[in-house]
Amino acid sequence: MSAAPLAAAVHGDVRIGLLFRGAGRPPFGERIRPVGDPVRLLLGEAPAPT
Repeated sequence: MSAAPLAAAVHGDVRIGLLFRGAGRPPFGERIRPVGDPVRLLLGEAPAPT
């Protein structure tokens, strides 16, 4: 994998997909969510998904 997707993300280019995933269960299950959803969750600005 090239560094292009990471560089694009750093520069705010949303046309190139970039996904980060840890080893644990994702907080939103198997659903694909906009990046703002987990960010708001991590910042405590959104309730945990059910």
